[in-house]
Amino acid sequence: MLRAFFKNYVRPLLHRFGLDLVWFEKRPKLFKDIESFLHVDKLIIFDVGANEGQTVKEFKAELPNSIIHSFEPSPDTFAQLQNATRLKNVFIWNVALGSTPGHQIFFENSESIMSSFLPLLISA
Repeated sequence: MLRAFFKNYVRPLLHRFGLDLVWFEKRPKLFKDIESFLHVDKLIIFDVGANEGQTVKEFKAELPNSIIHSFEPSPDTFAQLQNATRLKNVFIWNVALGSTPGHQIFFENSESIMSSFLPLLISA
């Protein structure tokens, strides 16, 4: 039902603005869909919040010609990212990306995937 709504109403509306909506069914096929949809040999990918390199490895396995820029603000997690991503055309940056330039406090959690610029919630 939701798919029909998008097909019959949302997609035609987007077409008026030169946009398209593509429905991706399965994650493994996602990479091939991206590659064929964009029709380019070398995708440039920005992996923002790269953590320990899980996504980088996935992208490189599926899109080996891609150029990846990975951003990870945590110094400790960045060190793990460095060790995990010694791959061709992968560039790693120990900085965060945001909508405005500046400096912020980065709150690190014992589980690196839970670290954030949002303050940690501490329950009593």
